[in-house]
Amino acid sequence: LIPVESSEGDVRLTGYVANPSQSRGNARMQYVFLNGRSIRDRALQHALGEAYRGLLMTGRYPICFLRLEMPPEMVDVNVHPTKLEVRFQDSGVLYRQLLGTLRTKFLNTDLEARYQGSDVRQEPATSSLATNQQPTSVLRQQVVDWAKGELAHRVARQEQEAWQPLDRPVPARSSGPLTMSRLDQPQATRWTPQAIEPAEDAGSEPAEPLPVDPPALQVHNRYLVTESEEGMVVIDQHALHERILYEQIREKVLAGAVESQALLVPEPVDLGPGEAAAALEHRELLEQLGVRIEPFGGDTILVSSYPAMLAKLSPSEVLRDLVERLLADGRAPERRDLLDSLLHSMSCKAAIKAGDHLTSDEIAALVEGRHLAQDAHHCPHGRPTALVFTRDELDRQFKRI
Repeated sequence: LIPVESSEGDVRLTGYVANPSQSRGNARMQYVFLNGRSIRDRALQHALGEAYRGLLMTGRYPICFLRLEMPPEMVDVNVHPTKLEVRFQDSGVLYRQLLGTLRTKFLNTDLEARYQGSDVRQEPATSSLATNQQPTSVLRQQVVDWAKGELAHRVARQEQEAWQPLDRPVPARSSGPLTMSRLDQPQATRWTPQAIEPAEDAGSEPAEPLPVDPPALQVHNRYLVTESEEGMVVIDQHALHERILYEQIREKVLAGAVESQALLVPEPVDLGPGEAAAALEHRELLEQLGVRIEPFGGDTILVSSYPAMLAKLSPSEVLRDLVERLLADGRAPERRDLLDSLLHSMSCKAAIKAGDHLTSDEIAALVEGRHLAQDAHHCPHGRPTALVFTRDELDRQFKRI
């Protein structure tokens, strides 16, 4: 669990949200208390889902235990017979507060997945809220006390210390694109370490700098293994590159600066009636992504340009994939959700794949890009990009401890 806390005006938000590694197949583990009373609110549930966007896989729901405190006049509690649903005076302010609080916390929290061996010995619980040694009635009362803000400060401090994750500073954003395009590069030769030459005499000419070793070792042409302060990190090369490209494309789309490649001769693409209608309906959105189309009669669409980063793919393949995303839900999606889905598709198509051999320069660029992305710990679809093996876990597996 990750503790969260914020105050804006007369509204105070406190509680805990689960690490994205823990989720559920439904929203039943989402608990929100307003001035000590349990409530349900669709806007707050939507804000919670938006905060976890890109951190959970499709069909998974976040876990939360949140408490809201505000003056009674800011909320109407008489809109539901059992008072489970309420009407806030300004739900938009609460929405932005919850979303902003969680996203800021996630950006400053280490969310990398960590390997947990099956033989890890469980330490005895030290928290007064441990759930395996207390009767249900006691636990129920403690939840009620917590919701009402009546738990002792000592218990709150113990919980804070017991569950506080490792924080890290927000990484600086990249000012330019990652210098790695894997779509049109020839197969590289295998990298081999360079021998270390003896040091030159003080009076001799300075030696040429030795080639820099890549910061990671590629394994099976799909994973990168590197060292960290905690221990060892295994990186999924496709998932990480997909995340880096997704953030770069998103910034360019928002700035209206997606590189587009014009075709000398527009390419006709035959679609089904529904597909052609969807493509033409969302022409403006597709153009934001670098795909410019126009009708050609019947169900045929002309593609006059498409994203330069997808140059190795045919224009028809790019358009068909994007149209498939347009029709994926079988209903008219919200513009933001649709744009996000299309960005996922483009970044997945352009990213290096499992099985691609990387040169030492490409490995270095990919590992460096990991530190420049905001949500580098998860790919846009919610899969982890890396798995951390701590030194303690490695020692445990090798029977050193």
